[in-house]
Amino acid sequence: MINMPELARARVGHPSDVLSVDRRVRARVVNICSDRGRVSLSLRDVTGPDTSAASPPSA
Repeated sequence: MINMPELARARVGHPSDVLSVDRRVRARVVNICSDRGRVSLSLRDVTGPDTSAASPPSA
């Protein structure tokens, strides 16, 4: 699961502004809650200041 503030460095109005279904992204694991079976992720921490989470990965 990715919380709204972790989607991008700038404010995001709706998750579809940054992501789309079946889009591959790189994310950082923020927290693992084995009791609830949840993994918290962050796109914000792996994107540079001049890139967005939806941009293709660099080669």
